Amino acid sequence: METEKNFIECLVSIMLHSEDNLTAEKNVYDAINSYATELLSKAFEKLDRSLVTKMSSKGYEIARKDSRRIQFMYGDVEFERRLWKKGKNYSYALDEYLGFKPYVRYSPLTISNMVQLSSKSTYRICEQAVNILTPLNVSHTAIHNFTKMVGKNIESYKKYEDEYNLAEKRVVDTLYLEGDAVSIKHQNGKIMNLHRFQVHEGVVKVSNKSICLNSQYFSSFSRKEAYEQAFTYLRNKYYLDKTTVISNSDGGSGYEPEVFKELALGCKRHEHFLDGYHRNKKIYDRTYFCPELIRPIQKAISEHSKDSLKAVMDTMDSIASIKDEEAIENTKRLRAYIKRNWEYMKPFRLRNLGSISRHGLGVCESNHRPYTYRMKKQGRTWKEKGATAVVNVIDAIKNGYYQKAVNSNWKKEREKIGRKDLPLNFLPRLLSDRDSDHKGVRNGRIVPKYDQLGRRNMW
Repeated sequence: METEKNFIECLVSIMLHSEDNLTAEKNVYDAINSYATELLSKAFEKLDRSLVTKMSSKGYEIARKDSRRIQFMYGDVEFERRLWKKGKNYSYALDEYLGFKPYVRYSPLTISNMVQLSSKSTYRICEQAVNILTPLNVSHTAIHNFTKMVGKNIESYKKYEDEYNLAEKRVVDTLYLEGDAVSIKHQNGKIMNLHRFQVHEGVVKVSNKSICLNSQYFSSFSRKEAYEQAFTYLRNKYYLDKTTVISNSDGGSGYEPEVFKELALGCKRHEHFLDGYHRNKKIYDRTYFCPELIRPIQKAISEHSKDSLKAVMDTMDSIASIKDEEAIENTKRLRAYIKRNWEYMKPFRLRNLGSISRHGLGVCESNHRPYTYRMKKQGRTWKEKGATAVVNVIDAIKNGYYQKAVNSNWKKEREKIGRKDLPLNFLPRLLSDRDSDHKGVRNGRIVPKYDQLGRRNMW
C-alpha cells in the first residue's frame, strides 16, 4: 500500500508541474510504463526462483546468472535469470517457460501485434504507428524480418495441421467452393499470380453485413500448393459423400470446371457455375460494336434457351459482317465462349437445388481485398519470399489460427505424436483405406496413394 501511495503522489506531482496537458499526459504515460516494467522485472526474477526446485529435481545445476533485456508493449524490461547445466546441456528455464527465443529482443506478444499490423499496411507506416503509440523504438526492417519469421512459422503450422490434426469430420448439407487468382508485381518487373481457393458453409446476415460461415482460405503463389491445401482440408474436415458442393469460378487457366470436379470428388452432388461478373464482362467486351444486343444475350442465358441465343447470335453475325474483321473475330470468340461454358451458365433456379441458397456464390472477388489492399497500388513490388510471408499472415488471421501458429506450442505436440497415439476411432478408417487391387482402371488414370497415416495423397 505504501508503494502504491508513493506512486500516486508521483503522478500527482507530474501533473502539477507539467507545462501543459499534453506534456502532463505523456509524462504520466512514461511513469506508468516505467513502473510496470520495474514490477515485471521483479516478477520474472521471482518466477525464476520458483523454477529452482523443478530444475534441480531433473538433475540440473546452476551455472551462473545472466541478465537479459526484452521490449514489451509497455517498454524495456531488464531482469536476471539462472543458466542451468546438465552435462553438456544448458538451459535458461525462465526463457523456455515464457517462450522467449534466443537473441530476440522483443516479447512474443509484441512481435505478434507488429506482424498483425503489418498485414494491413506498409512496414514504414507500421514503424511509425508502433513508435508513436508505444514506448518502443522499432525499425521497419525489424518488422519486415518479424513478418518473414512469423510467416514461416505459420507455414510450418499448416503442414502440422494437415499431417497430425485428426479431429472428427463434420457433416454439412452444402459447401461453397470458389477459386481465383490475383496479380502481384515482382521486384524484377514480372507478374506473380497469387492463387486462392476458399470454402464456406453458406452466408448469414448480421445486421446489414453478410458473413460466410466457417470460411477457410488457401493462398499460394503456386497453384498446385493452394489446390493441395484445399483438397486436404475438404477431406480432413468433411464427409463429402453426404454434402452438395456448389462451386464458382471465372473459368480461367487453372480454374476450369474440371479442377473443381476434382476438388469435390466423392461428394453427393456437385454443381459448378460460371461467375456472373466475368461472364457479363465478356459479353460487354465482345459486343462493343452492337451494345443493343447485350440485354437479349443476357436474357437468353437467363432463360437458358439455345433457340433464343441462336437468334441473337445470328443477328450479331449479320451486324459484324458489315463492320470489320475485328467485329467478326469478336463474334466468333463470344460464340465459342458461350458454347464452351453453356452447361455452367445454367441459372441457379433451373438446377433443382431445393432450399440451397445462391447467396453463397460470388464472394471470392470481394475476399481478394485484404490481399490487394496490402499488396497492390502505390507502386508496391515484392519478392516471392516476403510476399508469401504476408499472405500466410493474412490467411492465418482470416482462418482464425493466427494466435495458435504464433504461440508455437504445436511444435511440442508434434514431437509427442506417433502412430501409437492415433485415436481408436481412427483405426477402422485407416484399415479400410489400405491399398487394394483396383479393377477397371484405365491407362493413364491417377490412382490415389496413401500416406503413412492412411490419408489420400493425390500427388
